[in-house]
Amino acid sequence: MKDRDILEFSKKTKDDATFLLKNTDLISILKKYGEVIVGGSFKYDIMWGADIDITVVCQNTRKSSLEALNKVIEAKLAQKYEYGDFVTFKREKRPESYILNLILPFNDRKWEIEIWFFNKESNDQKEVDNLMKAKLNEKNKLKILKMKEKRERSGLSKHSLGSFDIYKKILV
Repeated sequence: MKDRDILEFSKKTKDDATFLLKNTDLISILKKYGEVIVGGSFKYDIMWGADIDITVVCQNTRKSSLEALNKVIEAKLAQKYEYGDFVTFKREKRPESYILNLILPFNDRKWEIEIWFFNKESNDQKEVDNLMKAKLNEKNKLKILKMKEKRERSGLSKHSLGSFDIYKKILV
């Protein structure tokens, strides 16, 4: 893809994500359980894949995640709902926490909204924020987007080559 096409695709992906967040009222629902942080590539305008990363910082992560799961199901926000317990069932490369995944089709893409519940903002997120503040510029944004496009084209999942790994490779 040409640079211009890559930038346009990323902007369209961010526009779609913004539309989904506004029209599902998801943020308002989640605010009942704690501080909501929309992070990841959305925050830095480097979206490629049809996914949105959200963190909810709350007192009781299990209780809040289960209540939020029930609320989003009642609100019929997604086609599919997944709940992950990585506190009881620890897993490598997964934070020890709870996750709510919403899967929904939108504009011919399968969107995934990952909502993590933490007692405090994660150290990984702070590390990404610091790295982005120090090193992210238009040239690096394009490099990151090209690497994300290459990851998708090669069939790699975001779990086998995570965005954070891409950011570190480009920015460090």
